[in-house]
Amino acid sequence: MYSPIIIFVYNRKDKLEKLIKSLIKNHESKYSELYIFSDGYKSENDRIKVNEVREYIDKLRSINAFKNVVINKSETNKGLSKSIIEGVSEVLNKYEKAIIIEDDNIVSPDFIDYMNRGLEFYRFDSRIWAISGYSRNITFPYDYNHDIYLMQRISSYSWATWKDRWDLTKWDIEDIYPSYLFDYKKRKIFSKCGEDRPLMLDALICKKVNSWAIRFEYSMVENNAFSVLPCVSRVKCNGNDGSGTHSKKENHIFDTILSDGKNMVQFETIEQDERIREEFIKPYKSKFLRRLFKNSDYILYYYFKMFKKIFANY
Repeated sequence: MYSPIIIFVYNRKDKLEKLIKSLIKNHESKYSELYIFSDGYKSENDRIKVNEVREYIDKLRSINAFKNVVINKSETNKGLSKSIIEGVSEVLNKYEKAIIIEDDNIVSPDFIDYMNRGLEFYRFDSRIWAISGYSRNITFPYDYNHDIYLMQRISSYSWATWKDRWDLTKWDIEDIYPSYLFDYKKRKIFSKCGEDRPLMLDALICKKVNSWAIRFEYSMVENNAFSVLPCVSRVKCNGNDGSGTHSKKENHIFDTILSDGKNMVQFETIEQDERIREEFIKPYKSKFLRRLFKNSDYILYYYFKMFKKIFANY
């Protein structure tokens, strides 16, 4: 049985249309259930665009491009992180596995096949927590002859997972954070797939960001697990133009070449290649002083909140 596909949408009808058109080019789309979660508008300025998106998704059932289309429209604005956690949990409780795509991507003609075969191949491999659809353009070692590689990091552009891994994720990390904050060893391990990650976790605790992905990745590292990534990307982001919820500036660092779908990916049981990891993390490096001062800012803010809460009880 094909895994359900989940799309989270907000106010970008043009981006969503491109994604749907690319999905329909996959032969397997007609055998796949499509779940669409539409978040409520934040303000009156967004209302018209949100309604345009909802009018579009309401018409998707009539084109018969998918096995079934299930639409969930939130009356309130939950925000992307809460929408994803609740929406993915809802679908996984029914199907045990799912494929998730953000609305500002386009996919390759073999995307659905790639994701489903990955989910099937690694179903009982507890080391693998996710199948990633996206991969940056990176330089692979000349002697690397695999179609996939492992990384303790996912891309929120598109990914797939199983209920048993999803259920192990610690969504509330307030209780573990104080010890993590001063645990140099843990922070160093978490930074192996990007020096931005410990800082992102700091920012999450201090309510400066609200990321589901950093919490998923934290639990993945805690369980010594990995994500499978394709050497040639099956997903290309179409939203790095500053129109996204978390990307207000144009950014082309993560542009990639999209597979033409002609070469089927061969899945294997492999180990992480240290040479690829070093190449992969290059865009996520930052200067020491920047890390120090940014981290200090988060730490001070965290303890300010904590002391404020303590004194409020007196």
